[in-house]
Amino acid sequence: MLMPASAERMAVDFWEIRLGDGSFIRCTNFGARLCALGVPDKLGHIRDVVLGYGNAEDYQHGARFFGATAGPFANRIGGARFAIGAHEYRFVPNAGPHLLHSGDSALESVLWQKSDGAEGIAFGYHSPDGDFGFPGPVAYSICYNLLPGPILRINYRAVPTKATHLNLAHHSYFNLSGHEAGTITDHLLEIAAECYLETDDDLVPTGKILSVAGTPLDFRSPARFGERLQKDFPLLNNCAGFDVCYVLESKTLENPLHFCARLYSPTSGIVMELFSDYPALQLYTANHDLPALLGKGGVRYARQCAVCLEPQYFPNSPNIAHFPSTLVLPGEVYEKRVEFRFALA
Repeated sequence: MLMPASAERMAVDFWEIRLGDGSFIRCTNFGARLCALGVPDKLGHIRDVVLGYGNAEDYQHGARFFGATAGPFANRIGGARFAIGAHEYRFVPNAGPHLLHSGDSALESVLWQKSDGAEGIAFGYHSPDGDFGFPGPVAYSICYNLLPGPILRINYRAVPTKATHLNLAHHSYFNLSGHEAGTITDHLLEIAAECYLETDDDLVPTGKILSVAGTPLDFRSPARFGERLQKDFPLLNNCAGFDVCYVLESKTLENPLHFCARLYSPTSGIVMELFSDYPALQLYTANHDLPALLGKGGVRYARQCAVCLEPQYFPNSPNIAHFPSTLVLPGEVYEKRVEFRFALA
């Protein structure tokens, strides 16, 4: 059942889908965000498992990527530049000399248009040439749908009229014990990846692909976050937690929608399996202090109270020729899908 959920008379609005088992999603047209995701726990209670805010104003001033899609190009672009043919595009750096998540404001900061008649909750945005410094125009659409299971399905579509690089990534902060639970240290994580991308001190991929074997980055078998976060390892020390891009196993990529990761909370009994058609997965453990604004229900969110699992293309792909290409030519259609499938252990 789809319904408007806003009591405010303003440009920013909210919509919900609810299922018969009590599962629900709540979305807003500000940044085309997922604001809430409620699923049943082992006692039959509904737990909201994504961090977020209770009103429109806080989304405009709070944590930039709560429930958002990072883009046009998620993650890092080395040197805040790339070339398409003979034309070089330069961006305003926002992570040292590099570009992170397309600059200080991008697709997550604009007001999207709610699309009528679409299945689920769909938003569209027309990005003019030069928007956020990227070539265009580009017509974007994001559709959220909640299916029995429950399954959260997200479909991305973008059609450029000028060649550009695209890498759209969902950036919800998950805590399967509930958004208010305060820690993810008891969560168990499994990732279908034998390798990860080597990065420099600024977390920009160098082009080398390294094995996870023998490192705390190895989640091929389920491992508890609390244990891994305490390991002495250069990447963990540099990031004060996990901020690493995994190369998904080639055998899984044979299927268009392939298994990426499994997250489990023993507190709630909720299991979340992640499927996508992207070649990589960024793992981020909310390593930095979050804004002081209170979250939903007056909750104060702290560092490492959630985990982000972001299916995407390889970071810095525009500048590394042997990485999977992110170049989309005029008239080509960029279409990707992500599914978060929930169950009980």
